[in-house]
Amino acid sequence: MKARVMVVDDHRYLDEKVRNGLMSQVENWDLEIVGSEREALNLLSLRPCDVLIAGMNGIDASGAGTMARLSVESPSSIRIALAVPGDVKPSGFNHAHRILPNPITGDRLSAAINGAITLKSRLTRGGLANFLANADILPVPNETDLDILEELAEAAPNATRLADLIQTVPDYARQFARLAALHDGAYDADLVSAIEILGPDVVRAVVVFESVHRQLPLDRLRRTGLANMKSHGYEMAHVARRIAGGSTGGGFATMAFVGGLLHDLGSLTLAANRVSDYRRVLKSALREDRPLLEAERKQLGVTHSDVGTYLMGLWGIPDAQAALLDDHGTTAEGDDRPAAAMRLANLILGDPGEPRGAIEMRYGRAVKEFDAFALDAKQVRELAGIRFCD
Repeated sequence: MKARVMVVDDHRYLDEKVRNGLMSQVENWDLEIVGSEREALNLLSLRPCDVLIAGMNGIDASGAGTMARLSVESPSSIRIALAVPGDVKPSGFNHAHRILPNPITGDRLSAAINGAITLKSRLTRGGLANFLANADILPVPNETDLDILEELAEAAPNATRLADLIQTVPDYARQFARLAALHDGAYDADLVSAIEILGPDVVRAVVVFESVHRQLPLDRLRRTGLANMKSHGYEMAHVARRIAGGSTGGGFATMAFVGGLLHDLGSLTLAANRVSDYRRVLKSALREDRPLLEAERKQLGVTHSDVGTYLMGLWGIPDAQAALLDDHGTTAEGDDRPAAAMRLANLILGDPGEPRGAIEMRYGRAVKEFDAFALDAKQVRELAGIRFCD
């Protein structure tokens, strides 16, 4: 069955070229372009849609506006708001899953719709929809993040433009300087050079990682024992990159770094929303020697991979990279080198709450997997000693 897509073009914000581009997708989508909010509300009362696109029309601090009213009539839709400069406000995310700039190209809007359809399919996982319905904290991009992510979505992102945006957030700029030195030995690189060295995939991942950490309450994470996960994320990224970069498929090092950095954002979001429950999950996984994903599914009905991949969809992370958050807890076999490198990095560093001193036991469980990457016990111990002090 084709996904139902509704575009509410009440202010004629789509030019004819964009409209024609959308209409060319009718073989893939059940598409409706309506000319008014009232018409949209009438149609939605008869049949909900999977993806809903509308203008923000200057959403105010209370969240009033077209998208707010449409979200009431179609709460299960993935909603994309198109905003002109000055419209974008954090409150818009109370009603829209993604905010995109307008004017927008047909290709960009079509890609966003396809991404929204994928995001919608993720809601069918286990108890994800129930978790999201009851979550009081779900990290979303702010205005600066949105500007950075939009520039990164260009075919050839402008490093100077990115540097101008990034330097307004000192935490971002500091990390890019550090990473350029670690990745390339460029200890004196300016911000533009650091961005060019790291590339758009790493820049995007760092922005998402840093912004999500800034939004999650540290006091809640402390109560679950996850206050140091920011350092853990960078350590995981570096270990996964080292493993992938040293393998035959060394060109996958960037993908492994991105996946390693983002892999536990779902855990942190779960923990911040269900502090007591998540503390019990971590304790039982350690006590029963059970993989964290299994313990989460058993006790919460949803896993950090479920939450993490959904979160990546909200932030516009490419599907191939978001999929790595699904793979890091599975067996590191086959040709998917980034996923395999992440799996091994996860074994080396352990799940949240798991002591690194158990590395010998974890190595013994996966000798063949480590051998496939030409990693012996000594090299594994060295990788386990990597530290990233934030």
